[in-house]
Amino acid sequence: MKLPNFHKKGDAYYYVRGTAPRKWIPLGSNLALAIRRYDRMKAKGPAGTLGDLVDAWLASPPNGITPQTLHVYRTYAGNVARVFGELYPDEVGRSDVLRYLDECPRTTALHEISILRRVYERAIRAGIASANPCLGARPESYSRPKRDRLISEAELAAIRTHAPPLLQVAIDLAYATGLRPGDLCRLRWGDLETGVKTRKTGAWLRFEATDDLRAILEAAKALQGRIAVLTVLCERGRQTHPDRLRDLWQRACRDAGVENAQFRDIRAMNASADPENAQQRLGHASAQMTRTYLRGRQVSDVAPLKRKAT
Repeated sequence: MKLPNFHKKGDAYYYVRGTAPRKWIPLGSNLALAIRRYDRMKAKGPAGTLGDLVDAWLASPPNGITPQTLHVYRTYAGNVARVFGELYPDEVGRSDVLRYLDECPRTTALHEISILRRVYERAIRAGIASANPCLGARPESYSRPKRDRLISEAELAAIRTHAPPLLQVAIDLAYATGLRPGDLCRLRWGDLETGVKTRKTGAWLRFEATDDLRAILEAAKALQGRIAVLTVLCERGRQTHPDRLRDLWQRACRDAGVENAQFRDIRAMNASADPENAQQRLGHASAQMTRTYLRGRQVSDVAPLKRKAT
């Protein structure tokens, strides 16, 4: 008797899903075990595979996730789905998750499994999964890569020299305020008086109207001409997107001959210039968060030791 979606190819048996493209899910080479696994998969039918559950989670993410964050999550979820996507929730064990973390060549493996953990949490609430194999899972050896690049004043000046006027204003504003690129692009004129609410931590920051800050804002206003806009950074009457800032920055770095520099490194310059007040200025909830930005690799002048005459 022929079973639907049950096929043999070579010495192995497969459960075949879909039509174009067809997905061949291996069931093993033992016929009895393959049929048993086939029965389990058919019984779970409407619940879907982990790939289906990941897609459903991305289509309806939890509240509070910004579009920029969701864009990153889609990349993480795609990496996870390529490995676990064809399996059903209860077919993934903790050993599978740990092996993924140990063997994944990407530094984002923990973030990817974090997405899978949240997918499992929703599946458990819906009665689709019985356990979450991702809870507390960490690689056997793990050290979070820390960026220690600190741009020098000379390098920043060279980048600014090769930058268009919009990027020059953005650089000056980022250096003065320490705001993230996303917060800079959303910054409105009225926020400077009422306070800026940072998107990531929700902290409220109000900047003193110093002469330097007023000069930067005047330069930003001059770029806008007679076009009335709400945001400080804009181009042709439209709000500047962080991706636009990144592209302009990369081009200016290339023209200036400065390597391994990112726009967000300006925030680290702000923190490292005055470490004692960095936590309050950056709007961090804890000192630990601020320490990741402190890159004060200060170079000390040391006199060489003179050898004693023998």
